[in-house]
Amino acid sequence: MNNIEIAYDSTDHFSLICPTCGEVCLIKSVKTIKNLQIDLAGNKDNCSYIQVKCRKCKTIGQRKIYWNNLKHNRRDERGRVNWKDEFKKKIARWKNDRF
Repeated sequence: MNNIEIAYDSTDHFSLICPTCGEVCLIKSVKTIKNLQIDLAGNKDNCSYIQVKCRKCKTIGQRKIYWNNLKHNRRDERGRVNWKDEFKKKIARWKNDRF
């Protein structure tokens, strides 16, 4: 299982990219586990595991997303979440997350 890369565009869409050939991967499954223990201190968070497969070279892999920080999103003066900044932060976390 290889480490799948994250790419995003100016419209806040993100793609999971094959590290072997650079093609966009196909999402095979998404599994969310609620109240997963995420550290030795006993802190818990919801976590989604995304299983993917490259259409071109058949490489398989997965990424995971922790959802706790969505409760603390920064909002603008109208109370709206700035999703572009939130996705950039989440992608930075994903890039550091190795399986």
